[in-house]
Amino acid sequence: MERIKGKSLLLFPADYCIIDIETTGLDPAYCEIIEIAALRIRNGGISAQFSALVKPSEPIDSFITELTGITNDMLKDASPLSDVLPAFRSFVGSDLLVGHNVHFDINFLYDGSEQLCLSRFHNNFIDTMRIARIVLPELPHHRLKDLAGHYQIINPQEHRADGDCLTTFELLKCLQADAEFKQIDLSQYPLKKSNSHKGLRAKDLSAQTSDFDESHPLYRKMCVFTGALSKMKREEAMQLVLNAGGQCGDNVTQKTDYLIVGNTEYCSNMHGSKTGKMKKAEGLILKGYDLTIISEFVFYDLIEGYSCIDSEYSKDEPVLSAQDDSCASAETAGENVSVDYDQLVRLIVEMMNKTARELNAPDGFFDLVENQKSHSLWIVEPMTRARSQMVLTVEKRGKAGQKYGRISAKKALLDKIKAQHFTVSGSDPMIAYLDITEIKAKYTDQLRKLIQYSAENFTPSERFGCCHLYRECSAAGKCLHSDLFYARACWYRKNLEDGKIFY
Repeated sequence: MERIKGKSLLLFPADYCIIDIETTGLDPAYCEIIEIAALRIRNGGISAQFSALVKPSEPIDSFITELTGITNDMLKDASPLSDVLPAFRSFVGSDLLVGHNVHFDINFLYDGSEQLCLSRFHNNFIDTMRIARIVLPELPHHRLKDLAGHYQIINPQEHRADGDCLTTFELLKCLQADAEFKQIDLSQYPLKKSNSHKGLRAKDLSAQTSDFDESHPLYRKMCVFTGALSKMKREEAMQLVLNAGGQCGDNVTQKTDYLIVGNTEYCSNMHGSKTGKMKKAEGLILKGYDLTIISEFVFYDLIEGYSCIDSEYSKDEPVLSAQDDSCASAETAGENVSVDYDQLVRLIVEMMNKTARELNAPDGFFDLVENQKSHSLWIVEPMTRARSQMVLTVEKRGKAGQKYGRISAKKALLDKIKAQHFTVSGSDPMIAYLDITEIKAKYTDQLRKLIQYSAENFTPSERFGCCHLYRECSAAGKCLHSDLFYARACWYRKNLEDGKIFY
């Protein structure tokens, strides 16, 4: 999905909203928001605040808890994103948004709005990290805590949305005062885009320009790659880093700034569900080192103008390139194999419709969303019809004469149906993949079980109190509503099933 976001601006605004989110991971396609906060700024002061925890669909892992201090117990009674995001959108309105490394926040909020069928999230935004690189180029690192230390700003609670919003507010004021003192005009720093890179080869790994944008997020940053990239060869990605003024390394060290994670399913040096580089990076992060783990697609967001890259490979047939880490796709061995992607999608549709009929689900209970190179199957809320729970995603994959479909779903959901053949993702251990080169019964049976289990166990995020049948339901000891799928949103039904009567 191509994001049509607002404009990234370089200026010091008068009226704006500062935003920050905490998430379960780095990739908006599979990770979830667990906290949102915002400050409305008017005439240089805070006029209103917004803060909410968000209940994810799955428990968060210990790494996120240790990093943010947010626990599963804190989230168990939180509101779902379908409640929190509309309230947040109403709070910020059309305001200019300010945040530190704000592209990350914008991507999650944009995708969340799309999934909930809200209006497009297209507020213009300002990144204080980019401003800091212009005003304070002498600093080796520009994390929020580094800048707070430089200006002696006390963060009341690091890696929590409330505390980071307040710290960003104070940081922006300090940066503005510093820029005025140094006579820095931000309008003289245009938002440059990367040059086109055609026909790059591994031996060309040196910067092809000396005209670097010193405010670029990768300028003077050490980048390390792990796993196989899906959109380009690793040599091309490294060239982009070098042309942005960054550096590339082969191993994760204390000097690494970014670890970029591609597909790691076929890596031989896996430690559990993660590569050695990922495990080492997580350890360094918890020790306080300035290192960030990002997905391949977040990396493309950092490389502005990615759409201008003219790779030798068609965008409709992305490359599964395997570089070091001993990564080698199992699908590249032997004879060429292919799968009819349209046939695979039709199979998903057939299973979706059959499940809906068998369960007497209402029309539109499932929503199959078509994107440029994938289809996503969602279950929608019974009242507002907003997309609520993703069941699976099917993607076009392959290279050269080889084509196959990739089915992905949440590992916790696959564990419920005791699915086999799926491989846990190295970039996100909560997701598992199944590469299908030909449609076989052993695959279709698991897809059918996945769709059916998701439908049978779906619980709406939206709730209503009770319909007029509550006395009859209590007498019968069960829900008597004619539309049992709609009645899943009834709180009284849940209490009834728990043996609680309230009249």
